[in-house]
Amino acid sequence: GAQSPADPLRSRRSALEATVSGGVEKGKWHREEAEAAELHWAAARALARLPLEWVLLVVSAALTEQQVLLLGDSVSSVADVVLSVIPLLRPFGYESVLLPVLPLEMLELLEAPVPFIVGCVLETGVRVFNRDLIAVDVSSRGGAEPYYLDEVATPIPPLPQQEALVAALEPHHEALRQLVRAPPPGEEEGEGELLQAVAAFLGVLRGHLCTIAARVAAHRITEQGSDVTIFLQSSLLASAEESEKSFFSLFVQAQCFEQFFQISLRS
Repeated sequence: GAQSPADPLRSRRSALEATVSGGVEKGKWHREEAEAAELHWAAARALARLPLEWVLLVVSAALTEQQVLLLGDSVSSVADVVLSVIPLLRPFGYESVLLPVLPLEMLELLEAPVPFIVGCVLETGVRVFNRDLIAVDVSSRGGAEPYYLDEVATPIPPLPQQEALVAALEPHHEALRQLVRAPPPGEEEGEGELLQAVAAFLGVLRGHLCTIAARVAAHRITEQGSDVTIFLQSSLLASAEESEKSFFSLFVQAQCFEQFFQISLRS
């Protein structure tokens, strides 16, 4: 029968996985390095698949602890997007439920009143009773706009200064998508350019998130002669632009905020 067209990014990822596996066996790679390389490839596939605005929606949803259901037609289409959350959020970490693929027989977990980002492979429509989550179609056919199961649900807020972030990320996002659509000749050259494009995108995003972290960190006081640090939430919200207040009010209640600033606010 007819064979489906080859996925250049998938073949390059397989080659890297073999390199990583061999390196681990020979002691050339630390476990953390191997994991980081795999997450970068997951991010590459996710970024090539999704419009930039959808990527930033997932980032904001993760930072504000929303419930997100990623619907795809294959394990890779959903797992790569879910796993990409880890490098996309740095310097923050995701402290809630992160499931690359949720089996159909476990859909009742979507009713849990906790934040999550979950991937699910759906070939037919499945009724979900949780009206608070947002669904994103990450299938190869490219779905409609992300949609809320409840039309009156509170929208996921944009990131602070998102328009400027989009302008800074667009060239890197487009370069990455071009590399996937038309990879350069030579396997090693293609791998190198793709990883550079992913690193450039993640570097710009991380710089923006570090700026957000610095803005929040500025609203703290430490008692003289004491190691007790107090975060002034009302001061932060008063200084934020009107379009940013929704994000910050949710972000400062999130576990990723608490975990990050347990260390950084005391440093």
